[in-house]
Amino acid sequence: MVRTINVSKSEITKNEVVYPEKEIKVVVPDENTSIAVYSEDVNVHNGYVVVNYDPNLSKYVGYDSTLEFDSINVDPNSGVIRYAYASLNEIEAGDMVASFKFSRDCEDTNVTSNVKERNEDVNYNVSSSQLVRGKGHRYYLSAWMWEDDYSGAIVYFTCLNNEAHKERIYADVTKTVTEATADRAGEIVYTAKANFEGREYTDVRKVVIPPKGQSYEFVRFEWSNDGRSAYAIFKDKNGEIVKMKAAMSEVRTEPTYDEDGNVVYTASITVDGKTYTDSKTEVLPKLEKEEEVKPEDKKDDEKKDETIVPDEKKDEVPADKSGTMSIADALFALATLGIGIFMALNKNFTGLLIAALSIVGFFLSQKIGGALIGFDKWSILLGGLLLFNIVQLIFDKKIKK
Repeated sequence: MVRTINVSKSEITKNEVVYPEKEIKVVVPDENTSIAVYSEDVNVHNGYVVVNYDPNLSKYVGYDSTLEFDSINVDPNSGVIRYAYASLNEIEAGDMVASFKFSRDCEDTNVTSNVKERNEDVNYNVSSSQLVRGKGHRYYLSAWMWEDDYSGAIVYFTCLNNEAHKERIYADVTKTVTEATADRAGEIVYTAKANFEGREYTDVRKVVIPPKGQSYEFVRFEWSNDGRSAYAIFKDKNGEIVKMKAAMSEVRTEPTYDEDGNVVYTASITVDGKTYTDSKTEVLPKLEKEEEVKPEDKKDDEKKDETIVPDEKKDEVPADKSGTMSIADALFALATLGIGIFMALNKNFTGLLIAALSIVGFFLSQKIGGALIGFDKWSILLGGLLLFNIVQLIFDKKIKK
């Protein structure tokens, strides 16, 4: 026997479906809008199945099958699917033959499968019916409709999941009258109330009663900045301006991902038995689709957020060594000082001047040389001056002899 089942994720707790007649382990389809056809009690090579569904409550989306040979014919207007299949290898009992996918509407619906043929049995003809769960209704108030004399009103609700689904409720209407005086207008307030799905909805209409003996000439409507309230401007018989608050109503069309919605606000007022109306429309932008963040995009973002730590050695600033004295520098300084004293005792003023300049240059190098040319170059310079002094001394000695 071939059995058709409706698979719903919310109803499955294990990867097994147990029939009352026999336990059969099956692979559960991923989508809860699918119905799957299984071979239950025998191995099969071929078969022919007819699936019937209500096209007004559900739409055929497609089917899945892993068989080598199959053929499908779908009539979406009448809701009939004809499916034939064949396999070179036997389809073992309990294995899935095909899975048919349907889009869910708001209401539950039944899908019936009729196995017309199986293997060599061309008169098999076994039927089964399964329930496809609907998404449910999501109603919003779409319009109020009043009788011309405001004696009755109907409120309409439209389903967000399917705008063809509408509900209408007859409201209870009450009337409150404030009589007019000789110089003051009166009014009749009509209040409509209706209950739908546990919530009360209210709409109000007002009719102005002119002051006794007074008549008005309509001028225009004056709207508030937000377009949700309005006054009717009239002139009385003396030419004076009279402002009268208009009754408001609205008709709302919700936006979708593809189209803008809108709210139409209508102001109305009845004076001297004549009704005046005006409308304003507020556009509701279409819904924005959330962009799916791909895993590779997340990785790129993480790379962008990584903090690059600079190489400490590259950014290392050389320590300022100015003002310090090495042993070599000290020896050069002492030697130069000694030669200078020696030159002075021998009355060699040229050598004394050079030695003095060497001492001054040395101490300047200790103060600013580290920042200007460095100790190494000053050491070479001092060494050269020292050698020059020694040569000068020897040369002077030879001349005297």
